[in-house]
Amino acid sequence: MTESHRPRVLLVTRNLPPLVGGMERLNWHMAEELAKAAEVRIVGPDGSAALAPAGIEVREAPLKPLWKFLVRARALARREARTWKPDVVLAGSGLTAPLARAAARTCGAKTAVYVHGLDIAVKNRVYRASWLPAIRRADRVIANSRATAELCRNAGVDPARIGIVHPGVDLPRDADSAASHASGHSGAGPQGRNPESVTVLADSLTKPIPGSAHAAHGQTRNDEPGVALARNDGPVSDAGDPSIEFRSQHNLANLPLLLSVGRLSARKGLREFVAQCLPRIVAVHPDAMLLVVGDAPTQALHAEAQTPASIQAAADSAGVGECVRFLGKVPDDELTELYRAASVHVFPVREIPGDPEGFGMVAVEAAAHGLPTVAFAVGGVPDAVVEGETGSLIQSGDYAAFAGCVDAWLARDDHLAVAAKCVEVAARFSWGCFGTKLRTMLFLATANVREKS
Repeated sequence: MTESHRPRVLLVTRNLPPLVGGMERLNWHMAEELAKAAEVRIVGPDGSAALAPAGIEVREAPLKPLWKFLVRARALARREARTWKPDVVLAGSGLTAPLARAAARTCGAKTAVYVHGLDIAVKNRVYRASWLPAIRRADRVIANSRATAELCRNAGVDPARIGIVHPGVDLPRDADSAASHASGHSGAGPQGRNPESVTVLADSLTKPIPGSAHAAHGQTRNDEPGVALARNDGPVSDAGDPSIEFRSQHNLANLPLLLSVGRLSARKGLREFVAQCLPRIVAVHPDAMLLVVGDAPTQALHAEAQTPASIQAAADSAGVGECVRFLGKVPDDELTELYRAASVHVFPVREIPGDPEGFGMVAVEAAAHGLPTVAFAVGGVPDAVVEGETGSLIQSGDYAAFAGCVDAWLARDDHLAVAAKCVEVAARFSWGCFGTKLRTMLFLATANVREKS
């Protein structure tokens, strides 16, 4: 098939860099991966054209207020449909499903929607009356997890039109060493994660794509101030490691480190975790420390926020206030070192009606760095954590069991094997794998599509 016969895909989305977050990262990679087998154009928010994947044209609409974006993006999408005549119009979320449908009807194209969970479950009467019908009428509805697919079925989407494509993850460029970093020497500390196997990455990492895994936690530049940590036990091998001063100041050299990464929304459950679970962990591991990366959401359309102050107050009331540190926004290289310094990633997501956890990308990101996750089995999280291999899944709200699993992972002495298995599983969630599945799902009606070499 010649280049001129490549299918055309028009992606309509509000979620693209310069906004940061998991959905923004996903839509960016969605465009990049589709461009391997199709001509792609985007209707997106102001500022997205400069940060789009190379070779993809973008038509911009005002980000705020929301109504203005929807009106302008709809007009732009319909204009592109009339003049460019795409074969498929893809909505990057349920929010833009009506826009994609309107554009597709203009030129007779197929319609597809990638749904994330909240865009199906949100309890807003106007949204459910005006947006859900557009999702139901799409030719293809692609869900990010089994849980989201079930939400689609419950919302009246024809099961025959539903497919599942899990989001991808940014694998470390030195992924082969992500597993070996846990081996160390026989003198490694109780967590078995030795600093001498860590490669200093600050100078070797290339700049992440806009909205990448680390930019999603609020970081868009590598020169912003932040906090760095090295290994959590054993001697430091590189006297030039910038984490030495921080570890010395905070006495973290040999401590069990729990890590939380992501926006501080109510759904993430950190306030409840520090009140009901952290005291149980500290009772067994008095030196345990919880490191929190991320701030309260500011640009999400539907996200009840918790704040560092409210979480700290809960920790103080529970008697573990000294065991929590808030790091806020951190640069890419420092987040990598945090993943590799930590002992366990904790993901105490709450089950909140109308606000589901669609997937749990951060758990896969942790696994990509060799770090296991302990999480509540809510929403799409069971698709992101493989029980016993990349972590543990706990019944929602059982904080005693959660603490017990954290203790069990801290007590393990086969950290090399744990890290290796985490990296192996995470590789199945590479953006390349995501792209292959997405293209197959989207082009089922387009036989023998030839990808660019």
